[in-house]
Amino acid sequence: MNTKRKGLILKVSIPALIIGSCVGVEYFFTTKAQGISEKPIIMVQDSLNIPNNNPLQIINKQEYKNIPGLYEVYGFSENDEVILSIGMTKDELKKKYKDFKLDKMPNEKIDNFYKDQYGNLYKLNLNTMEKTILKDNNEYINNNTVKAEISPRGKNIAYLLNGKSKIYNLKTDEIKSCGISHNDNWTDGVWSKDGNFIINFAGSGLEIYNIKANKGEIININKEGFYISIIPGFFSEDGKEIYFIGEEKGNKGDERRQGIYKINVVSKKIDSIMLLPYVDRTKKDFIENCIPSAQYEILNNGKSILLQAIVNGEDGTYMYDVENKKFNRVIFHMKSKEGGFSSPCYVSPDRTKVVYVNRAKENGKECWNLYAARINENNFTNRICLAKDIDLGGRVPNWVHWSHDGKKIMFYKADTKFEDRVAYSNINIINVITIK
Repeated sequence: MNTKRKGLILKVSIPALIIGSCVGVEYFFTTKAQGISEKPIIMVQDSLNIPNNNPLQIINKQEYKNIPGLYEVYGFSENDEVILSIGMTKDELKKKYKDFKLDKMPNEKIDNFYKDQYGNLYKLNLNTMEKTILKDNNEYINNNTVKAEISPRGKNIAYLLNGKSKIYNLKTDEIKSCGISHNDNWTDGVWSKDGNFIINFAGSGLEIYNIKANKGEIININKEGFYISIIPGFFSEDGKEIYFIGEEKGNKGDERRQGIYKINVVSKKIDSIMLLPYVDRTKKDFIENCIPSAQYEILNNGKSILLQAIVNGEDGTYMYDVENKKFNRVIFHMKSKEGGFSSPCYVSPDRTKVVYVNRAKENGKECWNLYAARINENNFTNRICLAKDIDLGGRVPNWVHWSHDGKKIMFYKADTKFEDRVAYSNINIINVITIK
């Protein structure tokens, strides 16, 4: 079992979004770049006053029956078919592992426990609730072997089996091996938006794999004073240019700064797209500037970046105006007793809408609500609340999924509880909301 997944205590609960210091969140990376202000401009606009004649509307809500053992929802393969993993229920795990204690079990037994709870991949027909398990010859495809999740338009899913990287075509059930084999430490890959490339961290740089040509290329990026993240923070439209999160070291003391960079795959030229001010975290009075999440979106033909960031000590969700070098706060956060927090965003296939999670107060208590909005240049408009006081199941990247036509929003609710540092949920209910 790879170390990244072993470090994950099964399901990630929403409170894990609370942000602390960014030190250690990702390895520091670097290249020299010019022209960034040490005092970034943060724009605050009331998006409710921005005219929009096309308001969002909820036209249907569908709640499906409980799915015992549901661990992860990977997304839509068709508009009425989803890919998910189903493992053992809490009772089944308790029966098989009677004396389960994480700190007392041998590694092999812990690996088997996780494999049983993560479960295997299935196709689920939402109309009939019929489940079909995915197989590679006579072997099931376990959740903890998935290396690049569902590609755009729900065509492929990449996984590792017996030391070989493979791609499962969800439309035809055909399986093919990737051109490069990987070991268990291969981290999660990211699909290009056209679904033809997988981008992945590799050694001192990145690897880009061409699905059609069945060919991979390693691009070295790290050099003295410049590093790339070991957590996948990649974005690409068509494999020609790749965005990544990096960090560069300054000339004074231990100062460093993070940013988003772009590399041309052919020329290998690297451009800085967004840079934060330098921070020397060895000083007691430093002001935090960092990117605590590897999830971001390049929008408006490269003119905007939607990201989670701490800018001059202010954590939040921003739309960065690349041309004017300004941060526009698009989600306003309440003061939480838990401290600062992040609001993961999920952008629709046509890049015109977004779903996000935000902290709120309902019936006198703090909770998490789910919202949708339109993307209007560097703002969110026409916000509507989709669900209140929810506990979302699965890992953060898979909390919310859009259907390929951009009309349906899927998430699943779970009554997650922890025992001996392990998360269990007896109730796992898929919800689909249709909007227009």
